[in-house]
Amino acid sequence: MGNQELKYLIALKEIKGVGDVLARTLVSYLGNAEEVFKMKPAQLLKIPKISESVAKEILQFSQFDWIEEEIQWCEKNGIQIFSFQQEEYPKRLLECHDAPLFLYVKGSQSLNAQKIISIVGTRNLTEYGKDVTEQIITALQPLGVTIVSGMALGIDGVAHKKSLELQMPTIGVLGHSLDQIYPFQHKELSKKIVQNGALVSEFSRNTSFNKNNFPMRNRIVAGMTDATILIESAKKGGSMITAELAHSYGREVFAIPGRWNDSVSQGSNYLIKNLKAQILTQPNDLAEAMGWKIREQLLIDSFFDRKARYQNLDEKEERIVSRMNDEAVSIDMLHYSTEIAMGELSSILLSLELKGVIKALPGKRFQMR
Repeated sequence: MGNQELKYLIALKEIKGVGDVLARTLVSYLGNAEEVFKMKPAQLLKIPKISESVAKEILQFSQFDWIEEEIQWCEKNGIQIFSFQQEEYPKRLLECHDAPLFLYVKGSQSLNAQKIISIVGTRNLTEYGKDVTEQIITALQPLGVTIVSGMALGIDGVAHKKSLELQMPTIGVLGHSLDQIYPFQHKELSKKIVQNGALVSEFSRNTSFNKNNFPMRNRIVAGMTDATILIESAKKGGSMITAELAHSYGREVFAIPGRWNDSVSQGSNYLIKNLKAQILTQPNDLAEAMGWKIREQLLIDSFFDRKARYQNLDEKEERIVSRMNDEAVSIDMLHYSTEIAMGELSSILLSLELKGVIKALPGKRFQMR
């Protein structure tokens, strides 16, 4: 697409009263965006949903110099702009009625990978939520899945970081323009994502973080993927908006169940209860639902890798391990249930941690690996 047509598409986006849906209607009626600005008022008013005030805004638009500067800035900073008319635009997103007119993209990752999953969740994640996120991504790694998330603190950040650790492509969708990074803690993360994925935004330069932008960001996260996985969330929040949008788009939605009295499990449990999400209790559930095959040998290898860590444990180590599962347990509870003296128990727990059998959590709690 030439810069001339792109210039007029950006202009449509900037005009008051012309959103993504109406802009695409105009382009559809007239063949291209440039033609919109050549119309006379009477001609524009014949197009559905074009009011006199909108027609006036279109014909009086004069900020083309600013748009030229915007395009030049993108070219200088390695940012591409993909319109809904281009092959590079996310085809899945284009199926959504409110898809953005165009996207700013920095990075080389295709937005149309064969398998794309979004992983979302609360900023106030638990250790359990972190572990589940990492386990799901690890299980998806052999399948060549691209991971999409919203660059927020919490579950989003874990999803991006684990993907990069496993050299999986990951796409971060921003709720502001590409000339800044929010939260600032993810500045270095954003650089790594550009190298092994892409950053995506629909916002022009100097569009700062604003909470009103995030539902717009969330529709991209939900719309450009095959399925959305909600890890942890309160009943209200950004990740719930993403899951609800994915459901409304007819996409697969999965949720990790949690205890009924945990605040970060209320969102997942609500979606499952109301049949808006499938329950996800292991990564295989996702692969089976999506029709993806995980090689049986990979599952077998994973099982025996874990089993091997439990060999050659002495009687007291086995006693401790038998009192543990995937839930975190306190050292006091282990002391009570194993009847091992506290000093000796601490020493054995350290040994089990070094062997890779368990891991230590904050608050003197422990969990099986």
